[in-house]
Amino acid sequence: MDHSPYFRNRPNAQTAVLLIHGILSTPRHFDFLIPHIPDPFEIYSILLAGHGGSVGDFTKASMKQWQAQVNNALNELETHCSRIYIIGHSLGALLALNAVQQHKKVSGVLLLNPPLLPRVQCTMIGRSLRFAFGKLQSDNMADVLCYEDLSIQLEPYLWKYLGWIPNFISLLRLASKCRKIPAALDIPCYTFLGMKDELVHPKTARYLKDNPFISLEILENGVHFGYRPEEQERIVTKLHLLLEQSQ
Repeated sequence: MDHSPYFRNRPNAQTAVLLIHGILSTPRHFDFLIPHIPDPFEIYSILLAGHGGSVGDFTKASMKQWQAQVNNALNELETHCSRIYIIGHSLGALLALNAVQQHKKVSGVLLLNPPLLPRVQCTMIGRSLRFAFGKLQSDNMADVLCYEDLSIQLEPYLWKYLGWIPNFISLLRLASKCRKIPAALDIPCYTFLGMKDELVHPKTARYLKDNPFISLEILENGVHFGYRPEEQERIVTKLHLLLEQSQ
């Protein structure tokens, strides 16, 4: 699968959408949303450093690089666009929240499974081990969605994954920092949480309540890495609501 970044340039565009994928994920995560972004809008769907390659590539990447990529993309868009919307999944949702504080042209955000309160379920550990050894349970929907969303070429040499620890520690630190941000948001924010998410605790919802700018939707059967067709429809509906103020 091609994990290249996707850019749609539009001369004289006043509105842009920045899409930020999750950890170990791919810009292809947003394939179902891109056709619903109005044609006059610019699109930046970035590939975070260390993704789309090997286990070693991810080890060499860092949170500092990811934050710099997001800030650089927003700085570029701010030179010619008056409105910017951010769509972020998982780590991308945290990076979006963090960037909102620094970039005043961000007019709204769509957050998918933001790990404000991370957790790792045993099912995720078992799945990761199966994938590392090349085993996929094709009759398991959560397995299939996760496998299709993975941009890292996994290897059966488990010791190589020790180099990933600093990046996951950085994610935990960013999650802790971002828990305070939703309460202060003053731009439209549409958020989705899956109740069967393997990496995000359902109690994340407590940080997304009591702010009239935040619309929180619960996907009762939602998992972390992908969406069933009916879930995609619900997300697309909220995307339309987010972007309609610019049309």
